[in-house]
Amino acid sequence: MMRKLRRLTLIVVIPATIAQAAPVSASETSSTVLQGYLARDMVFVEDAAVNEYLASIVARLLATQSSPPLAPTILVRSTAGFSIFTDTFGNVVVGTEALRQVESEDELAAALSHELAHIIHADAQHKNLMQDVPLTLESSAIVASAVGPVAGASTQLSVFSPAGLGNTQMIGAMWADLVAPSWNRDQERSADLTGADVTKAAGYDTAAFSTLFSKIQAANVLRNQRMEAVRNAALSQGRAVQPAIQTGTVADQVIAGAGAGAQASVVDAMLGSLTPYGTDYDTPEQRLEAVQAHLQQTAGARRDKTARSPRFKQILREGPSGTLLVADRAGIDVMIALASGDTTAATKHSPALLQSVATGEPRSPHLDLALGSWYEHTDHHDLAEQRAIAWTTTDLATRSGYLWRASYQTARGEFDAALATMQLGATRLNDRAPFLAQMITVERQKGDIPAAENLTMECARVGTTASIATVAKAVQGNTQPTGLYADCVAALGYDPIAKTTQPATEMARKATGFGKGLFDALKGIKP
Repeated sequence: MMRKLRRLTLIVVIPATIAQAAPVSASETSSTVLQGYLARDMVFVEDAAVNEYLASIVARLLATQSSPPLAPTILVRSTAGFSIFTDTFGNVVVGTEALRQVESEDELAAALSHELAHIIHADAQHKNLMQDVPLTLESSAIVASAVGPVAGASTQLSVFSPAGLGNTQMIGAMWADLVAPSWNRDQERSADLTGADVTKAAGYDTAAFSTLFSKIQAANVLRNQRMEAVRNAALSQGRAVQPAIQTGTVADQVIAGAGAGAQASVVDAMLGSLTPYGTDYDTPEQRLEAVQAHLQQTAGARRDKTARSPRFKQILREGPSGTLLVADRAGIDVMIALASGDTTAATKHSPALLQSVATGEPRSPHLDLALGSWYEHTDHHDLAEQRAIAWTTTDLATRSGYLWRASYQTARGEFDAALATMQLGATRLNDRAPFLAQMITVERQKGDIPAAENLTMECARVGTTASIATVAKAVQGNTQPTGLYADCVAALGYDPIAKTTQPATEMARKATGFGKGLFDALKGIKP
């Protein structure tokens, strides 16, 4: 059972199947949404002082409304770029880089008021991008591919290597780009004006919008680039499987065909409904001009004369929380450097990261990811495993955290312990699907083929109604498989549904290469 998070933590996206189910309580919804974010490797920060500070600003802004909406929950997410958005369930996600970049409480309040305006206008009721961005193994592979390979780390989803830890945070950033709503120009204009009204009524300086809009524009440009990287990765994988379909064996054609159909489906689902983010928005200058003109016309709006809080510097720039934000940035820089192979840069940023644990455990458990990445790089695998264990004892560990911890156990031949770790992750995230392929791999290494087959059959039940033998029809456009079963078959090495029609020797041959057919096909290499 997940413990209750501090008051201002955020939640995440409910899958379509849940959205159509019977009504659930707010706490159940919050837990489900958070689990969806964690399954997508979005890294969250735990800091009571920052959460309480943001909550106080939100409360002050909402107090200006005669009929205010319910206060949103807020999640502070570890980010390398400026990011504040309202998700499709009306929760506000605040990135740590935004907290580092804002120059005053006025600017922070302006950013939050814009997001609150989307809630006031009920914009989120008209979008649910999580339904268009399914968490399938294909979509996860495409997002990982867009981030870029790490030396020594496999991109095969049924294999996890600690060498790829540096990519975890960037994968989470890609997912956040995809699931964050892309409001249209009219919605953004309306949110600008309402946000300005709220900011002014709360007694904040609306001149802060001048610097805020420039930061948002720069963030939009970077988000466009990341989304284009995802698109290119998807198209590249789709092209790569075509030669294998034509030249491989019958079994390889089925596996590669499933991949091709899935890639086309994912491209349509993930990208077909999304236009390049922010390309049709007004410029920062146009947005500021519109806000200024609007405020001049509404000079009679109620204004709170209460002095603005002096806590901005005390909380975000000084003290323990300020130190945490510095360590968070250092950790991100270390992981980015390691992922790109720049060991010099990683070494440069490591002291500020290591300082975060100089007196004990890190202030926020999410720093365990960056610390573990650094320890892996410096061959302190025992220390890295300690960070993996520490992270997975908290409620905000991501899917990769459990796989990270299980990888050490698997390397030592502690297969039952590794399976238990992955089951812990499945329980915390309330979903076994993201772990099934890896669990199959471990069962095979353990030598328990019946258990591996049972897990593969579970993939068939939860992932698709079609077996791998019928998935080839998807290439002809008859169905659109989720691909979970295809990846699990790749991990097992053969299709258990069709095995009764195959000679035992053929099954054994395929089992020795568990997943090699699909992995090589997706790389465009003939097995």
